[in-house]
Amino acid sequence: MYPSDRFVCIIRLLDQVLASYLAYDSIVAQKKRAKWGRLGASMIKSALWAYFNKIIVVLEEQFPERTHVVRYGRFADSTRETLEDVCDFLGVEFQEEMMSRSYEPNSSFRSQAGDRERSQELSSVELYVGWGVAEIVRALPLSILDRIYGYLRTHPSNKPLPSWYFRIRDQRQADKK
Repeated sequence: MYPSDRFVCIIRLLDQVLASYLAYDSIVAQKKRAKWGRLGASMIKSALWAYFNKIIVVLEEQFPERTHVVRYGRFADSTRETLEDVCDFLGVEFQEEMMSRSYEPNSSFRSQAGDRERSQELSSVELYVGWGVAEIVRALPLSILDRIYGYLRTHPSNKPLPSWYFRIRDQRQADKK
């Protein structure tokens, strides 16, 4: 691991993540929803959300001076200020071009006009089950979650975690010895 690494992590509320995911119209998302149904897909997404948010908490606890957490809602509502904060954290100069969106939105990204471009209504069952799954996952130790996800990430249909995460995890385990 590199001692000068800095981490910018974005946290979004679970209901927003689920609504965005259900609205996302990729072939992979469609296949997962077809296989598991909306409720099953919401449960899986909720578990992953809780796991990745737990990783962010660990990064923030272990490397507070090297971790900057951005709340998605603040980013959507105060984009310029949030980007300026991130630039300050990274030690780079803010550029006006950073305010220009050069991609097509895939979910409920708030446009400059302030409208929601796409969103998906969640049923109360999807939301309650999603939060329930997230709470169960949050209660598990990170070491167990790492093993479960390590197993799942080897499945051909899943994208693996980035290699930097495993360098941090391995370093953390070596430091404990």
